[in-house]
Amino acid sequence: MPAPTKRYHRLRPEQASGCLLAHALRLPAGEALPALNLAKGQRLEDQHCQALVKRGLEEVAVIRPEPGDLAEDAAVQRLLPALAHPSLDWRAVPGGRLNAYARHRGLLLIEAAAVHALNRHSEALGLATLPPDRLVAASTLVASLKVVPFVVPGAVIDAAQDGLEAQAAQAPLLRVAELVPRAVTLLQTQLPHTKASVLAKTEAVMRHRLERLGCCELDCLRLPHDAEALRPALASCRTPIVLLMGASAVCDRGDLLPSTVEAVGGHIEHFGMPVDPGNLLVLARRPLSAGDDQRLIILPGCARSAHDNGTDIVLQRLVSRAPLNGAFLMSLGVGGLLKESADRGQAREP
Repeated sequence: MPAPTKRYHRLRPEQASGCLLAHALRLPAGEALPALNLAKGQRLEDQHCQALVKRGLEEVAVIRPEPGDLAEDAAVQRLLPALAHPSLDWRAVPGGRLNAYARHRGLLLIEAAAVHALNRHSEALGLATLPPDRLVAASTLVASLKVVPFVVPGAVIDAAQDGLEAQAAQAPLLRVAELVPRAVTLLQTQLPHTKASVLAKTEAVMRHRLERLGCCELDCLRLPHDAEALRPALASCRTPIVLLMGASAVCDRGDLLPSTVEAVGGHIEHFGMPVDPGNLLVLARRPLSAGDDQRLIILPGCARSAHDNGTDIVLQRLVSRAPLNGAFLMSLGVGGLLKESADRGQAREP
């Protein structure tokens, strides 16, 4: 990070022309003198300085720019092209600020390491965002970039611009991935003691969960919890997304559901996730003749509940076509302890 700069001075008014007022001045009217109101950050011109001298001020607190400095509004405007993305509407706000708004409903995707790098580049810059992987509505404020001081060395902005342009060449710093409705199959297995009401509730909950993401095409199947019934049904399934809910929780890669996925040509990408509730989710994929891979999720038991759990995180990524793999799942631990629900009780307590 470049060494912090100091531009604050206390000067005689006659020396302050061209400086920026560090603190607002509100001077009442006096004998033959009108009231004088000067805003914080206002550039002092000769007439301002003369007015302050007439009022007998001995000194004034100012920010004195140095050669090569940029004013806050000019600084953020220089960074704007490197931040631009079709999914975002960046708007300049007086006072050295850029606000980003979502152009459409979707999933907010953030390159967190790049945001950290920008904020560490200089204490003169601060980029704040909503939490990543949040579902946002159109026109939602998703990020705000602020130039903190009134002026900033141009070299600091030039280096930040270079970093942002290099990042944009690899992946957007921020973007809102639009939801793309996709057909889904929900395949539930059942044992002799499985209640039909449980299966019906699961279908209703999952249908509602998917409809919130714009996916209204859901095919629901119920099969016995054995490989002979499951294998042909899964082999013939051609929807882009397949959700598998077992009559009993998956306990190993060799369990019925993962092994059946592999038997029909699928590949288990990752078993489990550091999200609670949702630990037992299994992510898999299978190549289809059409070209695109079919994504399969072996659901954890908590997916039967309408409360947020790891299933929601994964479905949002799939429907928005955001990158989803084992590395992403393993990155979810920080913030992955979701709140307890009333129907689940304090399951993490002994």
